[in-house]
Amino acid sequence: MSSFMSDPTMYNIQTENEINIILAQSNEDLLYSLIEDNINTMYTYYNTDKPNIIVSFEDYFKQLSAIYSDTESMAAIKNKRDEVYSKCIEIICSKFDIFYNLDDIQDKYSAAYYLYDLLISSFDKNVTAFYTNYIIKEKNSLYEAFRLEELRKEKDSLTIYSKKLYKNNKIAIISANIDYVVNQMMALDISFDIILNIIYADKNISKFLQSIFMPNRDFYKTIIVPILSSPIRSIILSNIQLELQNCSMVEDMNIDSLI
Repeated sequence: MSSFMSDPTMYNIQTENEINIILAQSNEDLLYSLIEDNINTMYTYYNTDKPNIIVSFEDYFKQLSAIYSDTESMAAIKNKRDEVYSKCIEIICSKFDIFYNLDDIQDKYSAAYYLYDLLISSFDKNVTAFYTNYIIKEKNSLYEAFRLEELRKEKDSLTIYSKKLYKNNKIAIISANIDYVVNQMMALDISFDIILNIIYADKNISKFLQSIFMPNRDFYKTIIVPILSSPIRSIILSNIQLELQNCSMVEDMNIDSLI
């Protein structure tokens, strides 16, 4: 049972409005507070194991549905479920200045779940995935635009060592100069839809998010880039290098799935 909610088995209320009384005991305010706290500390602490707390509420609603399966109770549970997930989405979108439209969305749980995953529970991992995949996909253009050939000619010890780890020389040079490369990338113009398509291998997820959410400001520069000026920058850069190395172990890096 979720620690956020009251245990429905503790109630023995013999009234027609039993389910409404139980739903009134749910502590969704704690959920909302946790969401805000996690947003406020997202650039301060690196954590790859942040739970997606939206799941905890869904588990609670599933348990209630299993106990109270009559039509009236199920309708009350659905209304409360939609209310909670809509409020979660409202809080997140307000904090990040994102426009959203839930008018035609029946599955508000998935909308809340994937939004929370994108921006909170998996944010650090998503930033690492974005830069790793973008570098792999755009390695040629980045190499030329940032004049990395000049750095390659210097053949310093770090570059020589990197080339032994990577099958692709351009990826090796980029990795050896990751601090410089990422600094240059911070100035790029990258749209929200491109970011989603690069982060998520499952394009159904990116399409789903794009159908509901649209940032009012430059998503890349206002949400992604700030982490590179935060206390966890060095961890992010190290993880990008590790992921580039892992990808480079594949003889022919497949970039088609990143497009």
